[in-house]
Amino acid sequence: MTNPTPDLHEDIVQFMPHDRPMALLDRLVEAQNGRLKAEVRIESDSMFYRPDEGVPSYLSLEYMAQAVAALDGFWKAQRGSAPSIGFLLGTRAMPLSRPFFDVGEVLTVTVEERFNDGNMASFDGRVDSGSETVASATLNVFSPDGSEVTKESEDA
Repeated sequence: MTNPTPDLHEDIVQFMPHDRPMALLDRLVEAQNGRLKAEVRIESDSMFYRPDEGVPSYLSLEYMAQAVAALDGFWKAQRGSAPSIGFLLGTRAMPLSRPFFDVGEVLTVTVEERFNDGNMASFDGRVDSGSETVASATLNVFSPDGSEVTKESEDA
């Protein structure tokens, strides 16, 4: 079953357990059938921007992880629930085609669910700049069911 794609002008942050400035994704492009596509525009005021270099491409891992969080939050919103915390467990490899992203560049971040047992999940992710794939990885994540993490332990 396909759920409707959200309005492309919706703020992606509403589907994430992040707030700006740490919410690094700019725009939700598509969310359906275990797949999410988002965009990031590199600006001179982007978080982690380095003058005369740009934004380090290793942040692609965080872009993909936040896209996974947004996908989970999108599906929870469809069921009337709020976004919840999750943890990136890691990836084995993440090839990067270059060291930095340039100002003015628009990155497309795509994640697609491969496995999900309700707590543990695996996603294929990639970051594209135009027709060039600049990073790709399989992300392994953990989403606690509430018994492992509580508001009180988050505030500690």
